[in-house]
Amino acid sequence: MKKQIVGVLLGGMGLLLFLSLNQGSTADEVIPEEIGMILKSSCYDCHTSGARSEDAKKAVQYDLWDDYSVTKKIAILGKIGEVIEEDKMPPQKYQENKPDRKLTEDQKMQLLDWSKKESGRLMQGN
Repeated sequence: MKKQIVGVLLGGMGLLLFLSLNQGSTADEVIPEEIGMILKSSCYDCHTSGARSEDAKKAVQYDLWDDYSVTKKIAILGKIGEVIEEDKMPPQKYQENKPDRKLTEDQKMQLLDWSKKESGRLMQGN
């Protein structure tokens, strides 16, 4: 009997966690201004609704950030960290055409720090 009650309680808590992670954004999930400026400068050309690259838009559209579920945001934040650490974004060809859009080491560190902190915050439900 106790095992059944514990099982039901754990299942209910798991369901609540799943549902909370899949809800849309809340008002306090705003991209900080300095991060937004970096994204606009080096990422928006490809990663917004009006961009031409369908592949880039499939990965993320920053202008739709507020519409993404928490789960999707966490996945995107993880990918941001990955592509920054591997120096894959912005792509080399883009950097050659627009050298002023290349991320500085400081900008890379800011994006990495933000993506890790924001992902952790979202996972905790804050």
